[in-house]
Amino acid sequence: MGAGAISQHAGISLSVIGLVAALPLEVECLTGRLGPEASARLSGNGRLRLSGLGSHNARRAAAELADCGVTVLLSWGSAGGLDPGLTPGTLVLPEYVLTADGQRFETAAAWRAKLHELVSRRLEVHTGPLVQSPHPVTTAEQKRALFARTGAVAVDTESAAIAEVAAMRGLAFVAVRAVLDPATRGLPQSAVAAVDCSGRLIVMALMRGLLRRPADLPGVLRLSSDLRVARGTLATVARCAGLQRGFRDIAR
Repeated sequence: MGAGAISQHAGISLSVIGLVAALPLEVECLTGRLGPEASARLSGNGRLRLSGLGSHNARRAAAELADCGVTVLLSWGSAGGLDPGLTPGTLVLPEYVLTADGQRFETAAAWRAKLHELVSRRLEVHTGPLVQSPHPVTTAEQKRALFARTGAVAVDTESAAIAEVAAMRGLAFVAVRAVLDPATRGLPQSAVAAVDCSGRLIVMALMRGLLRRPADLPGVLRLSSDLRVARGTLATVARCAGLQRGFRDIAR
């Protein structure tokens, strides 16, 4: 990635990386604040695209990056924990990702190994599989069932779609996901409903939701705390891998 630490590795230093993230909050450690569906690029070889939530948006963003000439697609952001042993902030660098219907996509071993080398002294890292869900997995019961059925350690809605694009275009693929909500905890409905399709938290919608469901407040506060931990993990990865250098906004 330009002058970044991850680029100093035989066989990957000439790669052009396309990073896809769903949520503006997930990329603040890389770029500062970006608007929904914005793009940013490195002074060297990296390009970032904010996709918004869901597989359709992620697939579109990944295809746009592929059209721009990237050679590696990187799925970046947070994930829901499925393995009860994973706490908020645990880093998942999966060896493979699974689609909702069980199709398997391997991640690029060289990239995964280099990232693991760069961050493992600072972070707890798991390499178990990541599974796609068409919709947010919002309850502990749903998480238990998905873990039992797939063996995946974490879940998101975007990574498998990005992996599919990488496979179709003949590109390397890697996923970097920090656990947000642990397996034993559900997501408060007030918080889920307050995030729009572009990944923005609509504060007034959250407040209205809490007025209707005041029992959600402790869960919202826990989720806020977990989000800070997950973002801290992503910031550590960004520092260790040299991802914070040289980003600037570009017009879409």
